[in-house]
Amino acid sequence: MKYQNLTRFLPYFADGQSGGEWRGGKQADGQVIMPYVAYDEKIGEFIQEFSHSDLTDREYGEKMDARGWWKENVMEGAIAEMSAEDVGTCITAIWRRDRFSEGTILRFIKNGILAKLLARLKELDEGK
Repeated sequence: MKYQNLTRFLPYFADGQSGGEWRGGKQADGQVIMPYVAYDEKIGEFIQEFSHSDLTDREYGEKMDARGWWKENVMEGAIAEMSAEDVGTCITAIWRRDRFSEGTILRFIKNGILAKLLARLKELDEGK
């Protein structure tokens, strides 16, 4: 199985794991710390594996634009027909978007789309 190093994370994402939590904001002493997401260790492991895979996509922006996948409902509706490369495009977009809009990865875990993308990758890996 070509993508087992990535699909092994599917149970973590599918089990409704939070993926992390927002921290910061106004503290008890009145000090304000810029809010940020503290991701679980598993998220870091997944991103590390993904970044070393052949699925990362440097042209993700153009592909996401062309297919309308920046809209979450459009992306989710297309998952069943995606190729492994398409799944890689979407995961790259989620990962990169998180750099500019912190919490994006967390949102895609909570709304189940990341688990659906990995489930599709597993289907493709198993030849289904």
